[in-house]
Amino acid sequence: MRRAFLALVAILLAAGASASEPPIFRIDALPTSLAGEWLFRAGHDPAWSSPFRERHAWQPIRVPGCWQKGAPGSKGHAWYVARLFVPSSLADTELGLDLGVVADADEVFLNGRRIGTRGAFPPRPARVVPAPRLYRLPRISLRLGELNELVVHVYSTAGCGGLLGPPPRVATYRQLLHAHVQRDLLLSSVAAMLLTMAVLHLALFAAQRKDAANLLFGVFLVLASVFYLSQTQWGPTQLLGESGAYRLHIAALLGGMAAFIGLTYQHLQLAVPVPLVSVQAALVLGIGFAAAWRSAADLAVLVYLAQATLVLLGPYLVFKIWEPVRRRRPLARSAFAATVLLAATVALDIATHIGLLARRPGLISDNLSALGVIPFAMVFTLVLFQRWSHRRWGESLDGGSGLLTPEKFLRRLELEMERARRNGGTFSIALLRLSMLGEPARVEVLFEAADAALRRTLRQIDALAVLRPDTFALLLADADERAAVFTVERLRLAALNSFPDTAFRAGIAAGVAQFRNGRYHLAREFLAEAEAALYAATVEGHNATATTP
Repeated sequence: MRRAFLALVAILLAAGASASEPPIFRIDALPTSLAGEWLFRAGHDPAWSSPFRERHAWQPIRVPGCWQKGAPGSKGHAWYVARLFVPSSLADTELGLDLGVVADADEVFLNGRRIGTRGAFPPRPARVVPAPRLYRLPRISLRLGELNELVVHVYSTAGCGGLLGPPPRVATYRQLLHAHVQRDLLLSSVAAMLLTMAVLHLALFAAQRKDAANLLFGVFLVLASVFYLSQTQWGPTQLLGESGAYRLHIAALLGGMAAFIGLTYQHLQLAVPVPLVSVQAALVLGIGFAAAWRSAADLAVLVYLAQATLVLLGPYLVFKIWEPVRRRRPLARSAFAATVLLAATVALDIATHIGLLARRPGLISDNLSALGVIPFAMVFTLVLFQRWSHRRWGESLDGGSGLLTPEKFLRRLELEMERARRNGGTFSIALLRLSMLGEPARVEVLFEAADAALRRTLRQIDALAVLRPDTFALLLADADERAAVFTVERLRLAALNSFPDTAFRAGIAAGVAQFRNGRYHLAREFLAEAEAALYAATVEGHNATATTP
């Protein structure tokens, strides 16, 4: 009986000892996955980095995954241990370790020697942009043909911390580096494509500022490109450091969400509801916090804010984009499908980042939205360019001249007055009247030549209309009275030089009025001021320019 009892005790002690031993991974073939059970302990003691020490108080944990799911302790320090058997046949091979994504800071020890670290530990902890961690396994630290102990010290301020995946692996350092470079190149290519389309939309807005959709979409694309660039190792991380890149990453995420809300309603040509304006304001305020808050480790709450906004508002915004489909607008179905694809890839990314889905091996397994944003950007570029071209060349025009009608000119004038009141800017309008001295009935002979000269000379952001058979109306954007008079004189000279040689004498009188906030309430009042200046110029002579008092 006594012998049986002692045997049972020996078995239990042996089982306890084996349970506290780190698992052994044989590096027989490259790459070798290190997924499986490691030893884990929450808390902090620098001595825990020492190799081959007794670890009776440690417990097994599944890697990869959030440590909060498999061990006590939600935040703070944690340690992981695994053992590697590296055969002597790999003596001439330069090995590397890919830990996958780690939240937040980590330092790696091989046989007691620290071989690398990312992020910052207390007393000044800092978060970094989620990205795979790559370390070289130096030959001086390796024990070939023997067991090697790998220790990973992690500090996390997030609700999902530790070795998050994809599964850690050992491979040749060149192979792992090549995979990281490919990932950076893919994200950089996506960012470059988005920036190219952003430049196009900003140019379209600068050329014709009637519709803010091009401006908002351009801003959205710029922020999306910054979001992806901040996750590369060579981009903002090299310029701003890890903490600066993390702040930029958060700012791009918050700003992109705010721009997307505005873009949705600009696409529908509707005003943003007050509750969503409040959401936009909160997101923009978050950008200020991301830039000014002292501790980058506290900014994770802003990521949760952006993710919560996406989860709560995403389905609603997608539903709103279905509205043009019901109205059978051109490209509406394509725009809706592209939006659904983007929303689905963003949802998968969020589920991966918060630990609902496992990170899979792949170049952008945790950045599937990079694949969804490209078709979204391309489709909406077509949609907005079609709208821009319709406004530029397809508006209701005068049937004889092809210019804006008086009604359309007044509408454009109202929009420009609203913009000037909102931004505190100014602009001017000018009326040009053609005359043939001695033969007024033949003034239409000059109209075609003057029309062509004015079209060639005006900027794209200006507007040209036919007010009467002998009178042009011009809207000169961002031009005060002095600049407007200079432009009108240049236009009059170009128009006069374009007239055909005739035996009669031609003249162009011009009246200029500058918009002044508080002086004009209606577009017709402003136009009447220009009419008065035109009358004064006609009285002075048929080749004169007059301004309002």
